[in-house]
Amino acid sequence: MIFNDSGAAFFSASIQHRTVKLFGLSYDDSPKGNALAAIVTDGRIEIRKHPSISEGRVKAIIQALLNCSDLSALRGFSVTYQGKKMEIRTLPSVHLE
Repeated sequence: MIFNDSGAAFFSASIQHRTVKLFGLSYDDSPKGNALAAIVTDGRIEIRKHPSISEGRVKAIIQALLNCSDLSALRGFSVTYQGKKMEIRTLPSVHLE
């Protein structure tokens, strides 16, 4: 996954983050990229460090992303940034029967 304030793109782990380019969303291994890179797997979201985005901003972006109703299935996932667990506040998931 790559993501920023503008949105997120989900794709197979076999695809390199830096090869995914969408309007307003581009990850690069240098400060040139405007998106964060993450691996989503087995109940975890592991976010890579970005030199131009503060940890507080990373937390705000992932929190907003996880509060989108379309991504409610990810709300219970553990989130780490640079290997450190982040406490993320999310809306409760609603299950319709």
